[in-house]
Formats: sequence, structure tokens, C-alpha cells
Amino acid sequence: MNDYHITRPDGTQEGPFSEEELEELYRDRKLPQGSLVWTPGWATWKACEDAFSWYAPPPPLPGALNNGRGRKISPFLQDAWLYMAIGFGIIILIFTIAAFWPKIKLGPLAIMGFVFIFKGFGSFRKHSMAKGEKTKATPVRSVHTHGRHKSSIIAGLLAIFLWPVGAHKFYNGSWGWGIIYIVIIVAAWVNPNPNLGILWISEFILALIQGIWWLANPVYYHRKYNETSPSSMKW
Repeated sequence: MNDYHITRPDGTQEGPFSEEELEELYRDRKLPQGSLVWTPGWATWKACEDAFSWYAPPPPLPGALNNGRGRKISPFLQDAWLYMAIGFGIIILIFTIAAFWPKIKLGPLAIMGFVFIFKGFGSFRKHSMAKGEKTKATPVRSVHTHGRHKSSIIAGLLAIFLWPVGAHKFYNGSWGWGIIYIVIIVAAWVNPNPNLGILWISEFILALIQGIWWLANPVYYHRKYNETSPSSMKW
């Protein structure tokens, strides 16, 4: 009897299960569309609909509803770009209003913009997980017996909000880079000068980009930080 491990579209992983247990999960609607499955002996993860005859995905849209071209566009990706466009549009509007009317309070509008941006991150994550079957992995060693189970969501949020102290680097085990972040912020605080200011801003931009990338690409994060050993200077 094979022992199967599953990865759901939201990134949660469980196992091992027998095929009968997986079928029961499917009947209970606990094995959603886009879930991946792996068992010892397989080189890659497989989509459940490709691995089991009893797993029946929803039927495809008729050609008329798909512009007659048969092209499949991920709804997660569509939602992601829509949310991101709305969120950044609101942020740009805030800066524009603040430039002309600085006394207007724009806090609630800013919160709304960031809510849309983070909803976009969530949709990007779902799109990334739906494409995860195209990536190769060694799941049993890394997912179930390896000591690291770091979350791309936590790492991304730490990079965006606590980057001055290198919290995201310490979380990933890259403590060497974390110390560098702390040294830069302390030096900029003790002895303000343009050179340290430029370095500080560059540090912020890099952390922001990395945080967004981790939030949008959980498969990439898992392979880099959970399937390999930590290193003090791993970027």
C-alpha cells in the first residue's frame, strides 16, 4: 500500500495517507481542485486528477465562454492583477492628494489600499501553488522529516514590516545578513549622513522586493529555505 502526501492549493501539507483515505477526503470536500500528491518512487508531485481515476475535476468552460480559443487563464492570476492594480491605484491617489492637500487625513484610504495589495499577494500564492506540479521536489525528506518548516507568509511580512532589524533574515537562518542589517540601521541612527542614508534606502527596497517575492511564490521559498540547509549568508 502506497503512502501518499498531499499539498493543497493554500500550501498546507499533510500525510501520509492511503488511497482510500484520500478518496474519503475528496468525498468530504477536503481535497480541493489544484491539490498535489506524492508517494515514494515518484520523481515529482502530480495533480490529483492525473493520479487517481476517482478524482473528477470540474468540467472545462465551453468554448464560447472561453472566446473560442481554448486558452486557459488562471482565475487566481486574474484576481491577483486586479487586486494589485486597485491597491496601487489607491496608494498613488493618496500620494497625489497629500501633495496638494497635506492636511487631509488619508489613513482609512491607505488601509484600504494595503488590503487590496495583500489580497493580490494571496491570489498570486494560489496561482503559484496551482502550478506547483511542474516543479520537482523531494518532499518526504524535506517536508516531513527535515527540521525546517518556515512559512513564506511570515518571512514576507517580516521583510516588509521589520526589515530595519533584519528580522526576515534571522527567521530564515541567515543570521549573518541579519547582523549586517542591524549594523547599518544603528550606524545610520548614530551618525546620519547621505551615504548611510542611501545604503539604508537600498536595504529597504531590497527587503520590500524580497518580501513581495516570497509572498507571491511560496513554492520557490519552500525549495530555497526548507529543502536546503540554512546558511548565515544565504540571501
